[in-house]
Amino acid sequence: MRTATALTVIIFLSTVAAVRADPPSQYPFRRFGVEHGLQNLSLNQISQTGDGLLWVASEDGLYQYDGTRFRRFDVAEGLPSSHVKALLPERRGLWVGTERGVALVVDGQVTTTALTQSLPAELVNALTLGPDGTLWVASDGGLYHERGDRFELAPGWPGGASSAVRVEVDGRVIAGRVRDVISGDGAGSWTVYGESAGFGLERIDAIARTGDNTLWVRSSRYLWECKETLATCRDVSSDLPDASELGRLLVDRHGTLWVTTRRGIAHRLADGTWDVIGAAEGLPARSVLGAFEDREGSMWLIGDELFQMLGRGLWRSYTAAHDFPADTVWSMMRDRRGALWVGTNRGVLEATAESWTVFPGTEPFAFNAVIEVNGAIYAAGSGPDVLRLDSRTRTTTVLGPGAELAGDNFNSMVHEGDTLWVASWKSGLLAMTEGDGKRTWRRESLPRGNDRENVNQLVLDRHGRLWATGTEGLAVRDDRGWHRLDEREGLTARSTQYIVERASGEICVAYSEAHGVTCFRYGTEVTNIRHLTTAHGLASDKVYLLGEDARGRLYVGMGIGVDVIDGGSHEHFSTATGLAGDDCAARAFWSDPDGDVFIGTTRGMARFASARYTAPPLPPEPVILGVSLGGTPLGTGPPRAPKPGSASLYVQFAAPTFGNRAQIELQVRLLPLESEWRMTSVGEARYHQLPPDDYRFEVRSRIAPGAFGPATTVVFSIEPAWWQTLGFRVLVALALVIALLLVIAWRARVSTARAARRIVLRSEASFRALIDQSPDAVIVHREGTVIYANHKALESLGYPTPDEIVGGPALALVHPDDHGAVLARAAMLARGEPLPVRELRFQRKDGSHLVAEVSALTVDFGGTPATLAVLRDCTERKALETRLVLADRMASIGTLAAGIAHEINNPLAYVKGNLAFLAEELPESAVSPALRVALNDAVEGATRVQRIVAGLKTFSRADHEQRASIDVQRALELALRMTSNELRHRCTVTTKLGPVPHVLGDESRLGQVFINLLVNAAHAIPDGRADDHQIHVSTHTDDAGRAVIEIHDDGCGMAPDVVKRIFDPFFTTKDVGEGTGLGLAIGLGIVKALGGEILVDSTPGVGSTFTVTLPPMTPGSEIVSARAPSPAPVLPDLPDSPETSVTARLVPRSSQVLLIDDDDRLRTSLARMLRKEHTITLASSAREALAHLDAGETFDVIVSDLMMPEMTGMELHAALHRRDPELAARMVFMTGGAFTEDAQLFIDQIPHRWLQKPFEVAEIRQLVRRVLARRRADAA
Repeated sequence: MRTATALTVIIFLSTVAAVRADPPSQYPFRRFGVEHGLQNLSLNQISQTGDGLLWVASEDGLYQYDGTRFRRFDVAEGLPSSHVKALLPERRGLWVGTERGVALVVDGQVTTTALTQSLPAELVNALTLGPDGTLWVASDGGLYHERGDRFELAPGWPGGASSAVRVEVDGRVIAGRVRDVISGDGAGSWTVYGESAGFGLERIDAIARTGDNTLWVRSSRYLWECKETLATCRDVSSDLPDASELGRLLVDRHGTLWVTTRRGIAHRLADGTWDVIGAAEGLPARSVLGAFEDREGSMWLIGDELFQMLGRGLWRSYTAAHDFPADTVWSMMRDRRGALWVGTNRGVLEATAESWTVFPGTEPFAFNAVIEVNGAIYAAGSGPDVLRLDSRTRTTTVLGPGAELAGDNFNSMVHEGDTLWVASWKSGLLAMTEGDGKRTWRRESLPRGNDRENVNQLVLDRHGRLWATGTEGLAVRDDRGWHRLDEREGLTARSTQYIVERASGEICVAYSEAHGVTCFRYGTEVTNIRHLTTAHGLASDKVYLLGEDARGRLYVGMGIGVDVIDGGSHEHFSTATGLAGDDCAARAFWSDPDGDVFIGTTRGMARFASARYTAPPLPPEPVILGVSLGGTPLGTGPPRAPKPGSASLYVQFAAPTFGNRAQIELQVRLLPLESEWRMTSVGEARYHQLPPDDYRFEVRSRIAPGAFGPATTVVFSIEPAWWQTLGFRVLVALALVIALLLVIAWRARVSTARAARRIVLRSEASFRALIDQSPDAVIVHREGTVIYANHKALESLGYPTPDEIVGGPALALVHPDDHGAVLARAAMLARGEPLPVRELRFQRKDGSHLVAEVSALTVDFGGTPATLAVLRDCTERKALETRLVLADRMASIGTLAAGIAHEINNPLAYVKGNLAFLAEELPESAVSPALRVALNDAVEGATRVQRIVAGLKTFSRADHEQRASIDVQRALELALRMTSNELRHRCTVTTKLGPVPHVLGDESRLGQVFINLLVNAAHAIPDGRADDHQIHVSTHTDDAGRAVIEIHDDGCGMAPDVVKRIFDPFFTTKDVGEGTGLGLAIGLGIVKALGGEILVDSTPGVGSTFTVTLPPMTPGSEIVSARAPSPAPVLPDLPDSPETSVTARLVPRSSQVLLIDDDDRLRTSLARMLRKEHTITLASSAREALAHLDAGETFDVIVSDLMMPEMTGMELHAALHRRDPELAARMVFMTGGAFTEDAQLFIDQIPHRWLQKPFEVAEIRQLVRRVLARRRADAA
């Protein structure tokens, strides 16, 4: 495999730690427990077979892990015991040592052979292979070796249990026993090494030889180093941090030794010292019982659970979980002394050998940039000044620039000669020059830039060119001066944010938006441009950092991890593969000259051993876990002939890799059925109804975005069954031909009359079956009497059995008003004239009506002519059409009402404003009583118009359901005002409105119900006799706490049969054209949707009472809005200002207010309202307002109309948000009516920043004061 390993990385990092005084870092681990499928956590050993599958020995069985799930093998699958102690993979399969002998697992199946059965049923302690491939077994019964097809006790074995075994390359056997080590030639000669050689203390658990040819012997508490012979072994146990419960050893692929202990796992370094990975280094468990290195380089450890070191040991991290003082890391650098400095969200950190120290005075700020200048540390970020840190005196010096030049943040710094360049957010590019004891700051002018430009990152390249990313393009200063690069030079977008100069001279940039990365070369112009996006393998197009390591690899940080690009190869790392956090921090990258890379994230800092990184892992070759054909398992070995005629294939497979499973992609195909590959997200494939053929199933995988690896195949054939053979089919065809000829001959002898009769009977039966199953109602009548009705006719008309219709008059089923039309159509049919399809009304059994489209024709039914009528029920369609027309009409009226309200509100706003102005300006002594009465009358009149307009607006919102708390009395009063013109000509209205609870619903829809009931009550009273009639409206709360609304009229009343049908759709007592019959039906639906009911009590000649009962709103009621606005900025309470060591300097200035409205009189009225407190600038349109801003004028608050011609207030807000989001946040709006969907959505998003025209003077003044207070608090 082309992968770096955890082991070499750890060796390297151990040597680096001796040179640099960096604090301890932690390795990332993933744990596996019961919830992952391990049913027992008493684990003994881990191993891996050649197909990549991982195997875990435990005390309750053997587990197979394919990267997604654990599969358990125990006695039921053929193991001699569920207690598995030892594992050994080899060419024949996986040898499994248990408490009762050995087993061999081949292709996922436990096999039993003469060899496995020949070993005594004893506990197996260890397994190993000799140089000739012979299997050796250390068991409680002694040391056994493979001989032919059976196991035999090793020749000359001196007796006793064998606890460990190793066979050297020369064939010499070394075995451990309870208290000694013995060595033999394998032919019967043995030498015992006991107490005289330093052994004899404990049972020997492991024997291993490292790459330097040193033999190591291990018990639970002791470790012996044997440089020459077993007789000269040296006890080195005291060098280990602790003993172990089990004496396990691991020799990695590089030949170095790993030893399990109760304080982690110890690694033997080249200088003879031990490096321990324990709890302080991120290991979730203290005691390690076993260790294994897989073929991808990942370390697996056995503790109280199973642990995997993520990222192949390439990654370590510094996080808050292990005493790192900050969360987000924004910058880092190593000074000339080798000390590491880190800028974080909690100050600047300095690394020592033991820990991290927050540099005094930096705690209150976040630091985006930390650099070294002439031996001093310069740091800048969220504070108003650049700081110089003196590591010797532990003091800080404020360098400026102070509040006049400081923006929201300082992002990046570079030092050039005697100039410090500083990139700032909202303050452009700044330069500080020091010389002759003086320090000066200035703002550098960039082409197409402005003083508020966001400059994000600076790079001083090897040619002395200064690069600056900014919102107005990529800026570069060369010997010709400053230039801007953007789309005209081939960049994807203008606004750039991140930049890196590569060792090859290539410049790479990333953008403010999600456009990926662009790389190019630059002399005097851009050349060799290339783009990197998700289409080219990037994990995301939104980039937050760019960097390059000492070996020329490009690092692209994103919000979902980091991509490492080396030539044509990509590898993506995330928390699943060792990264400290998925969300990379902006610009947070540092590369040490020796290859270590540091990456900042919002979860801490990650450290990558790039010097030991070689390439992404190869895609795993898929493993076939199981195949069945026609329900018969085929196994995973050579294909066997399936049962003939089998037609269903099931294949289970896996891609055994243990990195980020989310990056694994699988493709399958079945040749010749499928020629193209298809993606699958599950480890299985199913094919049904496969015809006989020769098949080849293929599956392949890749680690995205890499290439797909070789395919794993399963070849099989489906043989035809005997009835599918060609010979059988020929015989069947011949038999059918002969039978057909016989049938033809027989039919020829049948008489013509009998054949005709049979055809008639069959035709009639088919006809009856057809109309019986018809989805339309079919009725057959002869001479006006029904002789047949199909099931659909009975169902539509409400008759349970045919007997209730058949034999009765056909006209009885027709609505009386349509009898004439039916008789006329019958006459036309008798004359032979074609009948067009027509809508007719029919009467159901329960008295209700059915509207149907009717077609009719004369047929021969039962040998006699009859009329067949087909009825297609269109009742629901007609209801829907009527409702759509009504809904469209209501929407049009609502739009008209909203427009009228808007047009009235504008003049009403300046009428009320001017009245308020007059009331303020006229001195009390100058106002006569008559003039005061006139002013008050004018104010009352304006207020009355305002209430009427509010009613129109409520009516105009009826098409948008928004459930909220409804004041029932308010809705009822609004309905009374809206219907006052209709009521006053017919009756007098009296009210008795008692207290009722609020209800949950849509106020406009409930108002429609009240309006409909009031209008109906008015229509029940004759016009022109208002003094003789009365409508009484009352409200009260019933015993159940419900709101009760009663509307009583003394009109004509209704008969009981009318009352029963009053809520039926299309039922009306009004003349044609005066009503749709839907008002009460729709009203009942609205009330029922609110959980209420409508009752009616009516007496002819006396009057009617309609009672609406509604349940009260409860605290848990769900409020539903038809719109779902996204969160928008509001004006929150002013926060307390934190105490800081640097006091912000504020520049006092008068409040400037820009007023925008296309109505001249309203604009002038608003100016009068606000001129006492503010300096007012007027604009008649949004474009005139932008002209003021383009001319350099500044404003503290912008008050704008929402709906204006040419450019609306919403569009102005969007334009300001793009150029100056902070100014856009200080806009407030006024509207005479948001009668478009976009306008309503907009004001829903800014609930505290708009006023409804007309408004009071105090309201607009208070809103402007709040915005100004917020601005001053932010400045402080």
